[in-house]
Amino acid sequence: MFRKLLPPVVVQASLIAAGEWLRANGSDRSLSAAELEAHLRSRFELRELTLDPQPNGRFEGTGVGNKGERYRFSATQTSATRTVVTEYKGTSGADTGYTSLAFSTTFSDNRRNYLLLAFGCLISVGKVLRDVSRSGALRSDSGSI
Repeated sequence: MFRKLLPPVVVQASLIAAGEWLRANGSDRSLSAAELEAHLRSRFELRELTLDPQPNGRFEGTGVGNKGERYRFSATQTSATRTVVTEYKGTSGADTGYTSLAFSTTFSDNRRNYLLLAFGCLISVGKVLRDVSRSGALRSDSGSI
C-alpha cells in the first residue's frame, strides 16, 4: 500500500516545491530595494540609478540611461501588487517635459493551485485505500470458502 501512496505524494510535493522556487526567484513578488534597483537597471538599461526608500513600502528615485535619457521612478509595493510609475525625458534639448509610463505587476497567488493538487492527491489516496480494502475483502471471502 505504501508503494502505491508514494507516487502521488511525491508528485504533489515536487510541484509545490517547483512553484514556490519559481515564485521566490522571479520578480513576481515584493522586491527589496536592491532587487528593485537591479530590476529597473535591467529593464531601462540604466548606467546611473538612485533609489530611496519612502514610508509604506514606496521607493522614489532618478536614473540616467546608457544613451543619456533621464528617468524619474516612483514604485509602490503592497502584499499583492507592485506599481512602478516612470517618467522619461529624452536626450535632445527640445525635450522640455517628461513622458509618463506606468507598469504594474500583480503577484501570483498559488493557493488555488495547491488546493487542486491536494484534492487530486486525496483522490489518489482514496482510490488506493479503496483498492486495498477491496482486495483485502476478496482475500477474506476467498479464505472462507
